[in-house]
Amino acid sequence: NGNDDAEEFPDGTMYLNSTDIELVNDPNNGGNQTVGLRFTDLPFPPGVVVLEAYLHFTSDEEISNSFSSVDISAEASDNASGFEMADFNISSRDLSEVSVGWNADSWTIPWAKSEKHRTPDLKTLVQETVNRPGWEYNNAIVFIITGIGNRSSVAHDYDPRRAAELVVKMAYPQTDTVLQNVYINEIMSSNSIIADEFNETDDWFEIYNEN
Repeated sequence: NGNDDAEEFPDGTMYLNSTDIELVNDPNNGGNQTVGLRFTDLPFPPGVVVLEAYLHFTSDEEISNSFSSVDISAEASDNASGFEMADFNISSRDLSEVSVGWNADSWTIPWAKSEKHRTPDLKTLVQETVNRPGWEYNNAIVFIITGIGNRSSVAHDYDPRRAAELVVKMAYPQTDTVLQNVYINEIMSSNSIIADEFNETDDWFEIYNEN
């Protein structure tokens, strides 16, 4: 929701309903701020192996081409809580043991979402979080961003469809349960002639579960 992306000004004042997220310098609000991004209901089993993770932003209407260097950490929490209006509500949170640096390229095209708008790989941050003893399926992660420079991105309060996204690729553990009474019912390999009910000639097979 709109309170899951937040800015903390240098004096500790919280801003929860901005239409853009300044990463991280905002001269109108005192300079280099602390940014918090919270992602909820994450379907990650405890201890799952994280293969890749990154944040993906959409630029707003501003041209952001100054030097930028930020550090991205995760909150050291089993289930990160939402942001509140209390002063220093982002910077007062405990941080992960590791952080990831990002020297973002210039954002020169308004409303763009490209490789330039992706962070480096954040799998170490996500892995540290899901390895915590209290992590559970559908818990929340908060990322905390500090540094210098400015990249101006769309906030959830302006357009939820273009707000920052968390993309995670993971390897689920192999099951140790043997399924019974499951059969391959039909199979079609190297098919280029027989169309299915969607008028497609893909290779396919059908599984029948007697359970």
